[in-house]
Formats: sequence, structure tokens, C-alpha cells
Amino acid sequence: MTNVEELTLCINPDARWNESGCGLSNKDLGTLGKLKMLRSLSIDRASKLDKTGARFLRELPLTSLDLTCNENLSADTANLLFQIPSLVSLDLSCCWLRDKVKHLKPGSLPKIAQLNLAANDLYTLEFLNKFTTLEYLNLRNNRLCDNALIDLKRLSNLKYLSLSYNLIPSKELCHIAELPLESLELEKNSISDEGLVFIGKLASLQMLNLSKNRIIGTGLAQLSNLLKLRSLDLSHNQITGLPNLASLVNLERLDLSKTKIQGESLATLETLQSLKFLGLNGNVLTKKGCTQLVNLAKQLPSLKLLSLKNCEPVSLVKKCKKMLEEKCPALQVITKDPDSEED
Repeated sequence: MTNVEELTLCINPDARWNESGCGLSNKDLGTLGKLKMLRSLSIDRASKLDKTGARFLRELPLTSLDLTCNENLSADTANLLFQIPSLVSLDLSCCWLRDKVKHLKPGSLPKIAQLNLAANDLYTLEFLNKFTTLEYLNLRNNRLCDNALIDLKRLSNLKYLSLSYNLIPSKELCHIAELPLESLELEKNSISDEGLVFIGKLASLQMLNLSKNRIIGTGLAQLSNLLKLRSLDLSHNQITGLPNLASLVNLERLDLSKTKIQGESLATLETLQSLKFLGLNGNVLTKKGCTQLVNLAKQLPSLKLLSLKNCEPVSLVKKCKKMLEEKCPALQVITKDPDSEED
């Protein structure tokens, strides 16, 4: 067992706890010290990992540590975990850090590159300004809003950032506009068109998710500066039209599902010669829009998948699909007809 490099310890929530009140005792964690080759450790619901246990973990050559759902993790214990010398990836999602956030003090500069803090009810990120080696940061499903992102400005190596399912307004995006981000997830926030001017400065961006925000389309031209963009999700917004995005020559995936786009405004997409997927799920088609959609598909040789699930009216969707299959036989068109089992 001394040559073990990866270990997962799953604690049954219905099992009897030991005298200390947790599934794993410090003695149990101390035993792990014999695993001198251990690089990856996952302890699911250890419940009461304390400072002593954290000190045992610091003696291991860990590069990856997953403590998902350890809801009783204290700030002092977390601070010790931040200082594991070899640690590259740390998952503290669902650890309920909200009431402990003011006491999170990493001390010397941590060397962690990947940090998952999703679902912790966080409202401030002040403790993160020392994590300058971070490349991946997941802050999904917290309570971040006004003045919450200012402490991310120093994360000069950050490439992936998820801020989905928070309360972030447009003005907050100015704090991340200079970061070298390649992937940015902003699903379900309070971003309006005014915030797109800051996103347009992220020249390295390859993936952008703006689904479920307050975008109507007047600021979309700001995204024309994102020359490396490959995936763009604008679904579930009130967008009625699209600007000329001809500069997005690398865009392969575009999702416009559940928007106000009916098809007539799709002509501006003819310049997206790298586009492979177009999502229009849940939109309303018109006869003119259907004709425009067919013409668009003929102009996009790379387009392989067109999704029209739950579009209306159903009769017109069926006709549109038939026309597309005739004119563009290499294109896969996905619909969802109430009278069939077709996808």
C-alpha cells in the first residue's frame, strides 16, 4: 500500500461516527502519512477535519486534494490546507465557508493553480488576492455581487473563471478586464449590454457563457474584438438582432436558444465560416426566417449541427427541417416533434 498514488475515502453519511464525532479520526489521517507516494486524495464528507488532521495532510506529497461537502471545515483548517507545499489542485466546493470567510488568511503565497469554491455562499473574495498562481477558479453558485470581484485583479495567471449563478452586475466586470482569461462563465447573473465593453477587452478568451442575463443585443458589437473566441452562449437573453461579427473567424459554437431571434437577423452570421454548431432551441420561426435559415446553412460549409428543439410553430419547423435536409444533406438538424420520438 505504500506505493499508492491516488486514494478516495467515501464516508457513508448513515454510518456510525467515532468518538470524535467524525467519520475519520486524526489517527486515521495520521496513518496516511505512510503513503509516501500519495499524490491525489479525495475525502468525501469527512465532516470534522480539524487542524491536527490538516497537519498530517501537510506531510504528504499531495498535488490534488478534494474535500467536497466537508461542511464543518474551519477557517484555521482551511488556512493550513492552503499551505500544503506540493498542492496544485484544491476542491473546497460545498464546504459552507460563508461564515468563515473573514478568517481565511492564506499566510505566505500559496502555490495552488486550481481552486474550486463553488456553492459556499461567499459574498467576499478578499482572501484570494494572494493566490497569484491560480489558473483555474470556480466561484459558481455563491452570493457575489457589488465590489466582489476587485480582489481578482491580482490573479495575473488566471485562465479559467466561473462566476455563474451569482448576482454580479455589469460594472463589476471592469475588475477582470485585464486578466488573461481563456474561459469565462457568467451564466445567470445581472449582466446587461453595458458590461460587454469590459468582456470585449479579454483578447485571449476562447469560451464565453453569458446565458440567462439581461442582454438585449445593443452591446454585442463589443465582442468583435474576441478574435480567439470558439464558443459563445447567448441563450436565454432578450436578444432581437445580431451585429456583424465577421471578425470572429474562429467561432465554432454559437447558442442563441430562448432569445427573441426569429431567423431574419441571422444573415449577419454568414461570415462565420468556422461555425459547426448553431443552437436556436425554443425560438419562434417565421416563413421569412425559415428561408433565411436555409440560406445561412448553405453559406456555412463547416456547419454540422443545427438545433431547433421546441421551436414554434411546429408545422413550420417541420417544413424548415425538410428544406434544410434537401439543400444541406450533410447538416444534422435536431428538432423535437410532439407526434414523434425524434430528437
